[in-house]
Amino acid sequence: MFNFKRMTALLTAFASAATLAAAQTSAVYALDEPDSTVSEKQEGALESGDEECVLLEPNSLNVKTMYGDVNCDSMVGVSDAVQLQRFLLGDYDELGNWQNGDFNENGMLDAVDFTMLKQQLAGTQQTGGTLTIRVADVMTGELVPDASVQVYGLHGIYEYELGQWQWRTNAEDVAVFTGLPTGDEYEYLIDCFNLPAKYGNEFGNWPEQIFFKFDGKTDQEITVYLLAHDTERNIHVGLYDWSMEKDLAEGGYNSYALIDSIKGKDGTIWYGQTPISDLALPDGEYHVDLRMHEYPLQLRDPESEFAAYIKEIYPDQEFTDQTGGIDFVVKDGKPDREICFDCGPKPGYSNYIKISCIDGMTGEPVEGVEFSVIEAPNTYAKTVGTWTSD
Repeated sequence: MFNFKRMTALLTAFASAATLAAAQTSAVYALDEPDSTVSEKQEGALESGDEECVLLEPNSLNVKTMYGDVNCDSMVGVSDAVQLQRFLLGDYDELGNWQNGDFNENGMLDAVDFTMLKQQLAGTQQTGGTLTIRVADVMTGELVPDASVQVYGLHGIYEYELGQWQWRTNAEDVAVFTGLPTGDEYEYLIDCFNLPAKYGNEFGNWPEQIFFKFDGKTDQEITVYLLAHDTERNIHVGLYDWSMEKDLAEGGYNSYALIDSIKGKDGTIWYGQTPISDLALPDGEYHVDLRMHEYPLQLRDPESEFAAYIKEIYPDQEFTDQTGGIDFVVKDGKPDREICFDCGPKPGYSNYIKISCIDGMTGEPVEGVEFSVIEAPNTYAKTVGTWTSD
């Protein structure tokens, strides 16, 4: 997990040829073998298909967390090699997380895996991906000292802690996590907390979370950019609801959607998932993606009936497909365009109004009264229906 001194000489001493020969008679575990430590809550989540993430201990499910971390202490060291050796020799009946020792992914633990673990510790061979993390101010790029970093692994509906790390003032003191699984089924989450007073927790915990995958790479370097409280916000990401003629993020906080990420042209993550819509960015080229909540609201389809309806009212209004996000450029501290996602109602969602015309004295219905319903947002009024009471 973290940087550590290589213990090549010690490993060579206890990993003799005789040991390797004896280790050939290793125990075999099937990858789909259920673990008895899975809790009732976890079993219920699996059966129900609940998408809520369940925080669990990594060794309570068949999930690989870090190649070589067989004792499941969120780091890889000599103690893992000692435990794996004793397990192969029959001195131990079980490991903290046997999956982490299965380097060659063949569903069993044997001398080959032991050799690969030694090579990992000696630095002669690296299995899995390496994640390097820095923390910096979003506008100045200067490193932010004394911020805590928490990394989680995500696998299906399960979330598990990989480890914490305390950022220091030394620029060389970066957080390095090694041996991480890089398959498409593995995703990672970075949180920051215990931030300096200038940053507080505005972007220190859930308000900004960075999700990432290795996407075929073996190395990922991620800078977590933090927004200081006194930084002028030069970017507003709007969410305009045309059915209400209102920017749902006009207060700077959007409860209808999340900014999924804002990335630079080179793929740098400047902001992760956040509901905050008033942000700051230095000059550069960017792309913003949006993630809608499960409201009866969606990014508007330019070819939909609702878009055609709005075009009748605003003939000069142009709508584009924004499902792939919005590109924009910040120059001289200002964006080159309005960054606003156009939204409208979801098809199939509707409500109704039941109107009765009653004599206030007798309570009897009154016939022959003409009614109309008028759509009246901020800038226009349109009659949508008329009728006569019966």
